[in-house]
Amino acid sequence: MIRLIAVFLASVLTGSHGANPVQKVITLLSGLEAKIKRDGSAEEKAHAAYMAWCKDGGKEKEFEIRTAKSEIEDLTATITKAESDTLSLNAKIDDLAKDISANEADLKSASVIRKKENAEFVVAEKELVDTISTVER
Repeated sequence: MIRLIAVFLASVLTGSHGANPVQKVITLLSGLEAKIKRDGSAEEKAHAAYMAWCKDGGKEKEFEIRTAKSEIEDLTATITKAESDTLSLNAKIDDLAKDISANEADLKSASVIRKKENAEFVVAEKELVDTISTVER
């Protein structure tokens, strides 16, 4: 299309103004055409590079998303297990607290019995010592 315009302008201008200005127009149009082609080529390269960057970035993001989803599943399973362990250990703690309480009560009653038996032993020992002292005299 640009060439058609150039040819048209060349034919129109050649008839009335001479070859020199027409040649300038043709040169300018040819230079403009070359510049547009260079710019188009550069833009195509830039677009191709951008598309490659987008494609690579998209693949990386897909991988990161898959990895994150896998980590979410693993962490969710870990949390669920931890919650289960917490419940089971809390029940065990409650059982052990009850056992400790029962053992302390048993210890207290055993201590009372031992004190009573000790008091009886001290009285019996005193009587035996007194009896032995009396027999020895």
